[in-house]
Amino acid sequence: MANQGLGMRVFVDSQDIEEQLKLVASGLGLGLVPHEFLNLSASHDQLTIIEVFDFVLTIDVCLVYGKALGNLGKTLGTLAATLEEKFGPSLKVSTVPRTAVA
Repeated sequence: MANQGLGMRVFVDSQDIEEQLKLVASGLGLGLVPHEFLNLSASHDQLTIIEVFDFVLTIDVCLVYGKALGNLGKTLGTLAATLEEKFGPSLKVSTVPRTAVA
């Protein structure tokens, strides 16, 4: 959108998909949700669905953990290996603790 000179103002950022769909059904904006959630929504009949095929969503996430892992050390290693296996070379996983910079 930005490369077309269009802006977007985020009014609500919700992890609750049903809440987001209720807001959209009430006329309070637009929503991007996984298609499989639409048929389960109580607001389904109040929504107009536009299929988007050329949209790529990327997100940066991080796994955080405390300095004292205790018996979670092995679990952290297994999780990192599983993520690398599922997401391939595009995922960079490091289990080296980093110090937060203020």
